[in-house]
Amino acid sequence: MFISMLETFDFRAFAAEESQLTGEIITLESDAVAYSSYSTEADVVARLKAGNTVLKTDETAGYIEIFYQGKTLYISKSSLPSESDAELVDEMEKRAEIDKAWIESYVSQKKALQNARIWRVVIVIIIVAVVAVVVFMSVRRNTVENK
Repeated sequence: MFISMLETFDFRAFAAEESQLTGEIITLESDAVAYSSYSTEADVVARLKAGNTVLKTDETAGYIEIFYQGKTLYISKSSLPSESDAELVDEMEKRAEIDKAWIESYVSQKKALQNARIWRVVIVIIIVAVVAVVVFMSVRRNTVENK
């Protein structure tokens, strides 16, 4: 994750230098290979990982033109998730949110149970202390009256 942040920082630094670039900032959802031109037979310039942030500057029938770390590169659309994959990703994200909510609920319930146990112990200690004081005071009063 830290490396991804550094790559994003580098990307933004390069994009700021190139003031004429326009496009859409996207985050790759899957690994992709970036080529030097609009062909899968062109030189492979970079192997991008899922989570990398790039600037999408143009789109053609089969390729997406991106600006990444100071270079114009091309990614084949076939290597990117399709519409059905995007729906699957959305479903997985929803499930992840639901799982996160369940985990948070579980953790809060565990904390509530722990707090309840602590309060039970405190109450029992207070009751024992009160009973001990009452017994001690009664015994003391009886010994003082007997003398």
